Amino acid sequence: MQAVRIHRFGGPDVMTLEEIDRPSPSANEVLIKVFAASVNPVDAKMREGKYPVVTKKDLPYVLGRDVSGQIAAAGDNVSTFVIGDDVFAFLSPEHGGMRSSCWHGLTRSRPSQNHSTKSARPPFRSPGSPPGRASSTMAVFARANVF
Repeated sequence: MQAVRIHRFGGPDVMTLEEIDRPSPSANEVLIKVFAASVNPVDAKMREGKYPVVTKKDLPYVLGRDVSGQIAAAGDNVSTFVIGDDVFAFLSPEHGGMRSSCWHGLTRSRPSQNHSTKSARPPFRSPGSPPGRASSTMAVFARANVF
């Protein structure tokens, strides 16, 4: 699968589109096939090394926290979603969303806290589909022929 990653901190030039292994979800996680991911101000801070959540030990790192897509796989303990569900999610920092698939851990006590199925179905591939701002990321993916 493809992902936009950084291997060092710096400006926009440190972002690279790469092939990486597809993750497998653990028992309480889902794998989301990502159709759109956002770029937020916090992503720029992470990329620059100015956000304490991401440090040198976390590199290489996939940016992006808001995604829109479909459930591609689910762990054994997941009953909230089924494969093929349209979803959007706010990912934890260790699961960046600027990739063609990403995994997302579910909180057992509050399964809809940071993720949801989409009730209205706007086109996935149009800017603004995920909860954040998608147009910049969509342009990157479109130029890279990810879709």
